[in-house]
Amino acid sequence: IRMNYVKLSAKARQGFAYAWPYREVIEQVLRGYAKMINGPIADTVIGYDPSIPTYTTDLEKAKQLLTEAGVKEGDTFTYLFASGDATDAAMAQLFQANLAQIGITLELQQVDRAALIELAYGDSPPEERPHFMSGGWWPDYNDSWNQMYPNFHSESVGSKGSNSMFYQNPEFDKLMDQLKVAESEEEIRELTGKIVKILTWDDPACIFYAQIKKATVLQADIRGFIPNGIYINSFNFHQMWREAT
Repeated sequence: IRMNYVKLSAKARQGFAYAWPYREVIEQVLRGYAKMINGPIADTVIGYDPSIPTYTTDLEKAKQLLTEAGVKEGDTFTYLFASGDATDAAMAQLFQANLAQIGITLELQQVDRAALIELAYGDSPPEERPHFMSGGWWPDYNDSWNQMYPNFHSESVGSKGSNSMFYQNPEFDKLMDQLKVAESEEEIRELTGKIVKILTWDDPACIFYAQIKKATVLQADIRGFIPNGIYINSFNFHQMWREAT
């Protein structure tokens, strides 16, 4: 869940991350077809660091951080997602219910997917964007830099990439520039760990709530299908065939 970097302070973003209903989303909404994740890097991607802790729902901690950030009971925040997406709607409603328990109002806004994409990839300023926006991403190839650069680098804001909530952290950018030219897997993992800690804990960009498990259903006579654990929903049809009966 992308968080507005301009409208929300780092402490507020940390507080909202503690208010997310992680277990309920995975068990009830996603029906177990997901697992907890500690940041934007899936455990199948080079650079993944398992030592980084994950958030858990803690409404007392959330309220403490939000109060320290200047958020008051009765304050209203906006959450935008695509209409017709029952999964996004269910998650948003659970988040809304958690925030209501600590006196915060979450206004749910639905727009058609075309409008959501236009906003996400357009150049409207962050002040005109919601506080939260649903989203998801997978890399073009097995590389942590490729996963994070389009979403969080300052060069990727607005129509220049997928940094739809205008995340801009100089230390993140500096480490990302080093990661781009890193040569060894050890160096990639070390830099990625530092970067993910910034994105998740020090200066959160998103609420990273799950790594989705994908299932592909094939007819019994289809052969040659090899699932791609990185670029999902891809099918190498030239390697697949239907077995003659």
